[in-house]
Amino acid sequence: MKNASATKRQTKNAPRIFSWKALKPTAALVVIGIIAATYLKATIFIPRVDDDAAGTMFDTIDRETIQELDSIKDSKDAGCISIDFGKRTVDDKFVISLARVAYMGAKVRERVMTNRLETARIDLMEDIRDMVKDLGSCGKYHDCEEIEMAVKDNTQAMVITTKNGQELLAIQARARDFLTPRKSEPSVDEHAEFLLFLANAVKNPATMVKEWRDKPAFGDIARLQESTTALLRIHRDLYREYSTRHRVQEAIASMFSRTG
Repeated sequence: MKNASATKRQTKNAPRIFSWKALKPTAALVVIGIIAATYLKATIFIPRVDDDAAGTMFDTIDRETIQELDSIKDSKDAGCISIDFGKRTVDDKFVISLARVAYMGAKVRERVMTNRLETARIDLMEDIRDMVKDLGSCGKYHDCEEIEMAVKDNTQAMVITTKNGQELLAIQARARDFLTPRKSEPSVDEHAEFLLFLANAVKNPATMVKEWRDKPAFGDIARLQESTTALLRIHRDLYREYSTRHRVQEAIASMFSRTG
């Protein structure tokens, strides 16, 4: 009898397991709503990039970059290395100007390729891929080929801009090394090798500070800016369409999340 009474008391004092029957209709609806909201929030696409914030960030960087590029183009050093290499005497002044232009060009490319900006561009591309997948199409504003080309163009632009920045730093280091005082004069072969280096450096697209034939100055940076703007436009259009299609779903999730 004692064991039976003890068991009865333990059963009485034990925590009750959740029961839908014990809930009032209103409370049950709230619980169902919270569960539904949780599910809807888990399935609703949340972009990695905010269009307005990203647009402001890239616009600011673009304006600052253009001002810096104009300053480089108008500098005396740029004028010095823009003269036809084969029609002037290559002296220390020329080498110093080349080193300065290379350094300034490398710094500009570092400005447009910071970790923050690179991550933002990659996130834009990831968002675009996710929205196309969720929509089941490329949307009504852009065709798939256009989106694919925009992603490819921006990816290539980032690679080329980074590569050019690295090459410019190497040019600057080589020129600076040549200007460092030495115990003896360079040999004929060393001098000839350095002249070849200078000729190649001046022809390098990364060092171009003036348009030449069909090659624009700082073309890699211009391509990076234009392709990033294209990504922002596609991202904004896709998210607007996505939000329109899922407006009811988002409203229900938002309503019940506030209730909870």
